[in-house]
Order: sequence, then structure tokens, then C-alpha cells
Amino acid sequence: MSSLKSRLDALRQQGGASGPAGAADPSIHQRLERLRCGTAPPRGQRGRPDPEALAEAVGGVVEPGGFVRVERFVPWGTGHGGQTLRPLPALEHLPGMYGLEASQWVFLDTETSGLAGGTGTVPFLCGFARFGHSGLHLSQFMLGGFGAEAAMLRALMDEIGPAPTLATYNGKSFDLPLLRDRVRLQGIGASLGETGHLDLLHPVRRAFASRWPDCRLATVESRLLDYARIDDLPGAEVPDVWFSYLHRGATTRMADVVRHNQDDLISLAQIPPRLDAAYADPRAHGADIRQVAAAHAGAGETSRAFELLARFADTLCRAGQLDLADHLRRRGDWERACAIWERLAEHGCVEALERLAKYHEHVRRDWRRALVFACRLPDDVGRSRRVARLYAKAGVAP
Repeated sequence: MSSLKSRLDALRQQGGASGPAGAADPSIHQRLERLRCGTAPPRGQRGRPDPEALAEAVGGVVEPGGFVRVERFVPWGTGHGGQTLRPLPALEHLPGMYGLEASQWVFLDTETSGLAGGTGTVPFLCGFARFGHSGLHLSQFMLGGFGAEAAMLRALMDEIGPAPTLATYNGKSFDLPLLRDRVRLQGIGASLGETGHLDLLHPVRRAFASRWPDCRLATVESRLLDYARIDDLPGAEVPDVWFSYLHRGATTRMADVVRHNQDDLISLAQIPPRLDAAYADPRAHGADIRQVAAAHAGAGETSRAFELLARFADTLCRAGQLDLADHLRRRGDWERACAIWERLAEHGCVEALERLAKYHEHVRRDWRRALVFACRLPDDVGRSRRVARLYAKAGVAP
């Protein structure tokens, strides 16, 4: 028995433990001593969420109901990557937002307990920003615990007000549906984004999806704002930081979450003018000219779409040239439309051949000329039926 005891002691010493067998682990011993003496661990390391500790860690204040409020002001002239924060001009080129004034914008971004959404996901931090007379005002509401959610959401509804235009990034699919669900679950009679909402992801994706590897906010910051974050907390780690606070009272990284959200909000406020410029001159900003024109057309601004396609006609892809020809056709400019179709038809463009066949059959009523283009069509676009019809109209044998 003594030899077994000595061997166990030797193994403990090799593993870094000291003292004889049966001695308590120092960390356990210290914890027991704290319990006996009634002393609490330092704030920020407690075993349950503490709103006061959270407020101290993030530079905020505890509001009635137990949520934490953080305020920050960013003055005009503050640098953000390659951009300088300045008053937001009225948007003149972004579809659906023509002429919208800066005072009508509220930029909104949430940090949540999970990235998949659903009723089990909680927005534990709601950040929003507004332009003021001399800069950008940032406000962030953060749960001190689950019991503070109703108070936080009511305060958020009151602060934003009933009739702003919300600007988000992927908010149409994520932030707003989540907030509406939580507001409904808490029995709060208000909603968000009913009077206006611009999800910036969609005009970004429309203009740059074919040009960039992806349209994540980080990519927009890099490509459009010339901004690269330094020591930023990755968004995928945010839920873990929140749960560390919720389950263990750990506040040490919550300030990183707040800074991450503030960077999101400042970037959101910088995107609209840069995006507006890209929609005004897509070639200068590396955007997809055809898709930008299609966005204008989809918003009912067909004149803008046509002007854009006509201005950059020499750089359009095949699909863009077909779009330009269709605009010309609708304007009754058949000569210029046919010139585009004939140029494309020389390179075997099936769409151009079909449009020329239709033009000569139905507009010019030149059956023989229509036959020239119809005979070059592949069978899968109704070539046989069209050719037979044209032979009959022309009164000639096949």
C-alpha cells in the first residue's frame, strides 16, 4: 500500500500538483475560502449577469427595467477608412430612395444570441444611429438579463419613433423580422419599418454581386469604403460572448461587442452616399452597369435606365446590349435597335436573330428578309414552325 501511495504522489508531482495525496486543489481551496469568508469575486467575474457590472464594462448606464444604454457621438470630419464622416446628401440615384433627406434616416443594427434567427433567438443589443447637426449620434440598448427585454424594446420603439426610414444591412431577412417577433412576444403594440425600409444589402448585391467575391458587410467596407477593421470581434463570436455574460457574468469582452456594433452603424451611415455615387456612374465604381440600369427600370425609372445603358453602350455585355435595344424598341427607335441586333446576330446571338425575325415579319412585313434570320435560328426556339409560316406568307416553296 505504501509503495502505491508513493507512486501516486510521484505522478501528482509530475503533473504539476504539490503536497501529499488528498490535498485540496488550490483553486478549489481558494473558492471555498471565499465562500466561508463571505467575499465576492471581482466585478465582471461573477457567476450571474449583473447590469451594473455590464454598464461599467461598456461605458454605459443602467436604465429602468434593467437594460444598459450606451451613447456615442461621432463628429463630422471623423475618418472611417478612406471616407470622412460628413452630412448625408439627398440621394439622387439610388432606386426607391430618390430625394430622401438625412433627417429621415435611422440606421439600425442588432447583435443577437444566434445567427440562424427564429423565436429562440434574442436581440440582446440593438444599436441605432441618426444624423444630427454636427455629427452622427449612436445609441445602443443592451440587455442586462432576459428580464429586461420588454423594457429595452419599449425604449427602442419610443426612441426610433413611428415614421422614420430605417436603413439596415440584411435587415429585411434578419433584423426586422426578429425584432417584430420579439415585440409581438412581449405584447408591445408597435412595429418597425412600416413607413420605409432600405435594406442596403439588396442594392449592393444588385450592383456588385457579379464583380465581388461576396457582398458581406466586411467586403463592402473594404471595396466601397476603403475601410479595414483592426482587432475587431468577428460576428460569429458575438453569441458566445453574450452567453459568457449570461451564464457566468463575464463582462470582459462585452466592450468588444459594443465596438463591433458601433463600427457596423458607422459603416451603414457611410454606405448610402457611396452607393448613390455607384448608381450614378457604375463604371467609375466597378459596378455592373446592366444590373444598375435594371434596378432603375424596376423602380419605374425607365428613362434613367435607358440613359445609363446609352451612356455606357460601348462597354455593355451582350445582355446589356440586348437591354439597350429593347429600350430603343419601346421608344420606337427601330433603326438603332436593329443596328444592335444585326451586330449581335453576326456573332450568332440567338436572341438578336429572333428579334430581327420578328421585326421583319411583324413590323416591316418583309417575309423574305424575316426568313433570312429565321432560318439561322436553332430548332429549340420554334424555328420549324416560324420558317413554315414565313414560307407560306412569302408564297414561296421551302
